[in-house]
Amino acid sequence: MKKIVSFGILTIGFLTFLGGLFLYGLGIRQLLPIPRPDLFIWATSIAGIALIICGVCELFFKKTREQEIEAKDERNIALGNAAKATGFEVFTSLFSIAILILALLGYMNTVSFFTLFAAFFIGKSAFIGRLCYLHKNM
Repeated sequence: MKKIVSFGILTIGFLTFLGGLFLYGLGIRQLLPIPRPDLFIWATSIAGIALIICGVCELFFKKTREQEIEAKDERNIALGNAAKATGFEVFTSLFSIAILILALLGYMNTVSFFTLFAAFFIGKSAFIGRLCYLHKNM
């Protein structure tokens, strides 16, 4: 199942990357109903390359038996969760500051602001919901 998902991510990455290059080469990007058609090639290229890298990393870097055993070790799992928690806190702090700065400096329109704010709110709500669930069940 994991290989199917990884292969799907890799395929979507190639389609995004090559589709963006193809549309750019044909000059169709000027006809697309997007606000900044000059950034179309950059957006599709970066998104496609990021998806390709994620798919390749998942498909071709296999773990040895010792690495699988070490990955299932409770101490390593606890360390990984602690690192993720720290990363989550740093990310949410910087993300909220970035939203505020971009909004105050006028680089963000209303739709972008509320979309990013909704993503931030949903992420924090999921954290609080999961925390309450774990406190109740453990």
